[in-house]
Amino acid sequence: MLSREDREYDKRVRSLKQHKKKRKLSKDNDDKNDLQTLKKIRQDKVELVETTLKEKNSKQKLFIYGNYNRYYGYRNQSTHDGRLDSWNHQWFQGKDCLDIGCNDGHLTIEIAKKFNPNTIVGIDIDASLITRARSNITRINSTKNHQFPISFGICHGPIVDTCNDDSTLYPRNILFKQENYIKESMESINEEKPLYDVILCLSLTKWIHLNWGDEGVKKLFKRIFMNLRHDGILILEPQSIESYKKKKRLSATFRKNFDEIKLMPDQFNDYLLSEEIGFSSCQTLPIPNDAVKGM
Repeated sequence: MLSREDREYDKRVRSLKQHKKKRKLSKDNDDKNDLQTLKKIRQDKVELVETTLKEKNSKQKLFIYGNYNRYYGYRNQSTHDGRLDSWNHQWFQGKDCLDIGCNDGHLTIEIAKKFNPNTIVGIDIDASLITRARSNITRINSTKNHQFPISFGICHGPIVDTCNDDSTLYPRNILFKQENYIKESMESINEEKPLYDVILCLSLTKWIHLNWGDEGVKKLFKRIFMNLRHDGILILEPQSIESYKKKKRLSATFRKNFDEIKLMPDQFNDYLLSEEIGFSSCQTLPIPNDAVKGM
């Protein structure tokens, strides 16, 4: 039989062992918590990297057609586009025009205002840009349709109505619509009708080339020719092959199409004048000072 002192000693030993066991258990729990925290941090980092890559790929995908937001603000520091200065007013006056790859419509609107065509249709593959272009027209219409209050005429005399001047169709002569101009087959292109007197294709051929290769460019030129009326005009602004090299990194399709290019931009004139397309003459226009290299 243990003495009182022995029982007290055994009690302290058991208490000490239990304390050590609790400390060990607590340490194990802390280690588990630390491990879980570390795993979560690593997982968060992985998710962050994946999100960043997705955002980067999304931005790249967004602009694979050259449909940059604020394109004309990027291209020209001034509000006026210098390319218009080398264009003949008679090309557009009273004519039906098409602007392929119109972006948010700034140049299309400027042409409609400056040259007074009968109609000008702006098309772009990006529906969001067409929405912005239509918004620009809405703002113009709201400005032109502004009415003076009745009291203004009573106080200041008759008001001359300049808004109903039939000598200009602007901005009623502008239409924007979303469309991919590149047809799937040459057979469907051969059924196209001559609808326009002037077609503009500005800083677009690079993106056609990289997305659809030589075949896409050939379809573009053939459809343009079919859509032009007799004595119609194509205003073409191709980009140099050097400007393709940076953009080819945006996708595997771009790289493949770039590597397979045989119809170079400096050969476009000869190709357009060939029997395969059918244009009769070519004129080179001066490059404006506000042009951006590589667009």
